[in-house]
Amino acid sequence: MASRIHSSKVAVFWWVSAFALIPVLISPNQNMDAINLVKMSALSFFAFGSIALLRQINLKKFFSKLLVGLVLAYTLGLTSSTFAHEASFFSEFWGAQGRNTGVLTLVSFAIIYLVLSLSPGRSISRAVFLSIPLVGVSNIFYGLVQFLGKDPIDWSNPYSPIVGTLGNPNFISSHLGLVSSACLIVAFSWGAEDGARKMVIIPLLLFESLLGVFVIWKSQSIQGLLVFAIVLFTFLLAFVIRKLNNKILVAMILLFSVATGVILSLGFYGKGVFGSLLYRESFVHRTNFWQAGLEMLKSNPFFGVGIDQFGDYYRQFRNSYAVQLRGPAVTTDSAHNIPIDIGAGGGILVLLLFLALQAITLYCGISLIMNRRDPEWVSIGIFALWIGYSAQTLISINQIGVSIWGWMLAGLIVSRYREMNLQEKLQEKVENTSSPMQLWKILTLAIIGLLVSLPPLLQDRAFRQALASQNGQRIIEVSESKPDNVFFLNYSSLILKSNGYKEKALELAKRSIEINERNYVGWRMIMELSPEGSVQYIKAVKTLKSLDPLNSDLPKI
Repeated sequence: MASRIHSSKVAVFWWVSAFALIPVLISPNQNMDAINLVKMSALSFFAFGSIALLRQINLKKFFSKLLVGLVLAYTLGLTSSTFAHEASFFSEFWGAQGRNTGVLTLVSFAIIYLVLSLSPGRSISRAVFLSIPLVGVSNIFYGLVQFLGKDPIDWSNPYSPIVGTLGNPNFISSHLGLVSSACLIVAFSWGAEDGARKMVIIPLLLFESLLGVFVIWKSQSIQGLLVFAIVLFTFLLAFVIRKLNNKILVAMILLFSVATGVILSLGFYGKGVFGSLLYRESFVHRTNFWQAGLEMLKSNPFFGVGIDQFGDYYRQFRNSYAVQLRGPAVTTDSAHNIPIDIGAGGGILVLLLFLALQAITLYCGISLIMNRRDPEWVSIGIFALWIGYSAQTLISINQIGVSIWGWMLAGLIVSRYREMNLQEKLQEKVENTSSPMQLWKILTLAIIGLLVSLPPLLQDRAFRQALASQNGQRIIEVSESKPDNVFFLNYSSLILKSNGYKEKALELAKRSIEINERNYVGWRMIMELSPEGSVQYIKAVKTLKSLDPLNSDLPKI
């Protein structure tokens, strides 16, 4: 049976909307976490709705079977990991407060990847890629506003003032690295076009790219410059390889590229010829995070420590060098390396399945470059952007607004490979309208996805309102409400303690460790609120020492 995949103008609109909206959506006047919760809801909305765009799957092709099998196995592995731990189901399903990269987010990314991989990618790829300059304008403009000190939103931000709609200088820097490089690639493509429009469009694209690089520089984050350089280098390298017929010369160019990457990588750690120029202490800290994540995976190889639960285990698995560099009080809730984060959270099988999806995407991208039958620059551009995104995943956090582009670009690469190399006849039906039944299916599934994601967003909003009301009873009620969230219990306990309500603060602290026995803040609160030498005090100290064995600041018993 031939594959029948819905690829109408509605589908193109759906994907461009997801690509454009998820990175920029924020809810500053509604939520304590104004960045991640609303992005998770939008991601779930678009991911579930996209399932309706896939009418039938042709499983007679081995490649399609492989894709579906890997994504289903990956999803099953993530779900199985959730039920294999003592941590609250809710914290693994929706993710840690302030990150929200739990099972729902990771599965939503996988759904988007699969649906796009099995879709006719030509029209979608072109529409998505050409939308990047338009999408990027919003965060470039907002970054300039923040740089000038005119931000209308009073962010609680200890970093550079330039955080865009992503909440952190590193995230906005990486995002704009993709935007700025994409502008140059689009300008390059327009240079080969005929017509007077290019005389207007090309200068605008060059100006936008320049502004993007300026905002990256002022954000004080080097990640965006790295992404920018890697994307352009990959694009130019792919372009040159396509023009060459000499395999030996191509091999030499690739070998030189790998050697250059190794030399630059050493430079970030203060080694090699570029050490003095590129060294960043933050990269040294990241290696400590990676080491802790790998130790988590080594100690929990089958199911990991729990999806998005890195923060609960970091103190236990960090090394003495990490404590020496920054002190025992400084911790993290992410490995700052997405593959290690996924492996630490889900175990070796989940990590291998994730890496398999990345390897398939890489293979498809390289095949597209080597396939000279594909005349479109879009395929090369999308592959170059995905390489830039993938490079930053090795040194950064899994942020929804950044990662959505990576997973969508990956799906489009696989789709273009299937069209060009496997010669699958994926008929694109570009229609002005879709049937009402099809639209209802999309909307129904999208609403289901939205409803699944809403509980933590609504609870976060209620807690913000309770804090604004300064009503202690209301704050306690929200913190004890479902879904279980130790962050709100910890927050409320601290408020009550600071205002002299120690008995209630202790009660909430005890409730928090019932939900999550590894809640370090809860155990510390119990220690501080218990009489020194009491059974409760001794138990709290012993537990804290087991959770943080290298912390010499903890009292001796």
